[in-house]
Amino acid sequence: MFQSIFQAFSPAQWGCVIGGVIVANLLYSYFVTWSALRKFNGPFLASITDLWRFCYYWVSLRKVPAVKLHEKYGDVVRFGPNCLSFAQPEAIKDIYDPGRNFSKSGYYPVNATMQHGHKIYTLFSSVDKKWHHDLRKCINSAFTPGAAASYEYLVQYTIQAFMKKIEENHADKPHTIDLFTWFYYFSFDVIGDLTYSERHGFIEEEKDVHGIIVFIQDALTYGYFWGQMPVLSYLKRHNPFLMLGQRLGIAPSTAYPGIPYAAGKMEARKQFKANGGKADREDLLEKFFIAREANPEIVGETQILSLTLTMMFAGSETTGITMTALFYFLLKHPSVYTTLRAEIDTHLPRDPNTDIRFSDARALPYLQAVVNETFRMHPSFAVMYERVVPAGGAMIAGHFVPAGTIVGVNPWVVHRNTEVFGLDVDVYRPERWLDKDPARVKAMHQCMHQFGAGEYICLGRHVSMLEIYMVVPTLLRRFEIELERPDEDWTFDIGANVRMSPVDVKVRVRQDSAQA
Repeated sequence: MFQSIFQAFSPAQWGCVIGGVIVANLLYSYFVTWSALRKFNGPFLASITDLWRFCYYWVSLRKVPAVKLHEKYGDVVRFGPNCLSFAQPEAIKDIYDPGRNFSKSGYYPVNATMQHGHKIYTLFSSVDKKWHHDLRKCINSAFTPGAAASYEYLVQYTIQAFMKKIEENHADKPHTIDLFTWFYYFSFDVIGDLTYSERHGFIEEEKDVHGIIVFIQDALTYGYFWGQMPVLSYLKRHNPFLMLGQRLGIAPSTAYPGIPYAAGKMEARKQFKANGGKADREDLLEKFFIAREANPEIVGETQILSLTLTMMFAGSETTGITMTALFYFLLKHPSVYTTLRAEIDTHLPRDPNTDIRFSDARALPYLQAVVNETFRMHPSFAVMYERVVPAGGAMIAGHFVPAGTIVGVNPWVVHRNTEVFGLDVDVYRPERWLDKDPARVKAMHQCMHQFGAGEYICLGRHVSMLEIYMVVPTLLRRFEIELERPDEDWTFDIGANVRMSPVDVKVRVRQDSAQA
């Protein structure tokens, strides 16, 4: 049956169908949206079809497209017939403030996880505002700053395994290691321990366990490109005929390997609890089950599975990217490296066997400046956080924008605002965050957009900060790290997140650390 649906039309007929969809889109774009947004600058083709944006992103794999476009066209750029990108800091509040009632765009459902012909929505991919609000309200307490601080000892366990593996297998050896890969392993195993009281095994096995990393990268890359013109996704992974065939078992099924893994963990925990078992500690999965008991009408098994998948998708790659970027910038700027290491040596325990406390590391002003500057220079997310203007239209950064328009602020763009950060926005300079003018520092913080903003702000941001502030000083206290090819610059491999080419380094145990 599934094959006959496609065989009913010849290739030429299918071409006519697809061409008709494209022409209809062009006509709609021209007659319905062109005049409403014609005052905003941007590439001409972008004003008549989203195909321009789709194609432009495909040919911009090594750079963030929005930065160059804003440099050319100004603070507000028309990215599509019905899409505007804003560069002004005030647009963050105008768009993302919860009271503004903007909804998420069609970009997000394209990122829904597929399992045997069914879509599984996460907090990221769902556009159902009530579902998102109700579910998040049930589990918010697990992600507050206080809750994140309570996970410190768990992060420390993974840091110890991470340090041990690097020191035993890679330090003082002739070969190099790729920081991006290892920080990926670290962040995934942290999330595994926080979620299931058990690391996934990336560090121990030194490999991509179950192919989860490759699949996540593929899924995020798919969403990045096809989300630029969501309707095209119905010709690919979200094709209704393909999904029907997958549900009937007569078409190849795309299954995220993390789903059976997460489902197995959830089922094992259910059986454990049904048999009267009590968890040794309250990990995130346990917190989700508690939320289900308190709110059974909101939190069901599907929601618990969705939440654990959110931890994998959102809680690992972004943190690994940030830590890789931080060390890359340190190694490219020796004076920053030296200053930060001196601060760590002076104010934190020198004994490598003594754990570094998050509160102590968080209190170091230069480390704070380094972290902030890394977020500014290299936010992990490559695209703007898209929202849809509500009924009645809205004023955004002094411009009236009609209802239904897709709008957003790209962190890569707003983090390079010269009025806020100075003319040297393309220079990695942590000292800008130590400015004596509190008003200027406050303005810079208000401009930071790496975690998004408003009601959809990153749920796990406090956990991410916990990881960063604990692992960075621990590594610098114990090891000397240097780039294998210091004269070469990294390159990007963009797919929703701004991944980087391998950052190969040599690692040596610090002699003064070994003697501490």
